[in-house]
Amino acid sequence: MNEIVGYVTQYANMGIAYLQSTTVLIVTIALGVIVGIFGLKLSRVWAGLVGFVLGLGVGSGIVFAASLTGIKALGVLLGAAVVLAVLFCIFYKIGMFFYLIFITMGVVALVSGGTSLIITAAGAVAGIILGVLAVKWFDPIVIIVTAGNGAVQAGSSIVSLLALGSILPAKIGIPAVLFIVFMLIQFFMRSKQVGKQQVKQAKEHKAKTSRENEVERARNILDLDDLEDEYEDDESYEDDDSEYYDEEDGDFEYYDEEDDEYIEDELFDDDEYEEYEDDLEEDEDFTIL
Repeated sequence: MNEIVGYVTQYANMGIAYLQSTTVLIVTIALGVIVGIFGLKLSRVWAGLVGFVLGLGVGSGIVFAASLTGIKALGVLLGAAVVLAVLFCIFYKIGMFFYLIFITMGVVALVSGGTSLIITAAGAVAGIILGVLAVKWFDPIVIIVTAGNGAVQAGSSIVSLLALGSILPAKIGIPAVLFIVFMLIQFFMRSKQVGKQQVKQAKEHKAKTSRENEVERARNILDLDDLEDEYEDDESYEDDDSEYYDEEDGDFEYYDEEDDEYIEDELFDDDEYEEYEDDLEEDEDFTIL
């Protein structure tokens, strides 16, 4: 009877351990997928988490230096962690600089399968280089690093869950495929976001240009109204009706204010024209051709 109880207990413990390990692997896969797909979008979250962890480290140093214990020590730890988490969320690019260092160190250690000083130093140097490059190319660097982190995290957990650890192509292929998929998804999401921003900026520019055109048209209308008012007030612009062309007589007539009547304006007087014609006929040197 005792042997039966012993076997049952043994298998029960093995089942609990399997379920626990399975649950941990599933949670790890889910976190890896989230990091791989939403790495760039959740930059402030990752920066805040890094700030919280660093804050705990800073708080621990303060507690150790001041020899604090109990509630005071806990308050200093939580206070430093929260303050750095908030600051890193606000200035998230600084937080992402440290995030890139830590994540690169973790990925290098996980891929190499060791945690020696050389591997840790290599990961730190690679992380610093990526952090410096992220100053100029923030989005691409963050996308590549988070996609790689998520792929390694989820891929290794999938390999362990499916018991494929002894198959080398599976150990390399699954994380590699996930890395490509995660990276493409993030770049696609980023391109859509940039497209929406460009459309929004184009609409704002169009609305601004339209408002400027309306203001310019209104200003031109006001200037035209002012010009018409000046024209109406200025007597020099009044219509001159003192002279007109008489189509019936074929000459111009002008208005005489003294006689209060229109007088014919002839270029040649008829009598003068007849006298001039007679003089030409009497002139011997003049010959009509």
